[in-house]
Amino acid sequence: MRTAEPRTLLAWLCDRDRLVYRQFEERFIEVGVRLFGNSPNNPTCGES
Repeated sequence: MRTAEPRTLLAWLCDRDRLVYRQFEERFIEVGVRLFGNSPNNPTCGES
């Protein structure tokens, strides 16, 4: 049986790293703060 491929890059990254969305979001925010400092203008990501 063939499994469906992830429909979004976010889904693919979560599958690749075996993360649920919440864990991915936490890592994404941590890296954003390291790269850009703690700013309300930092990049964000979303499930949709």
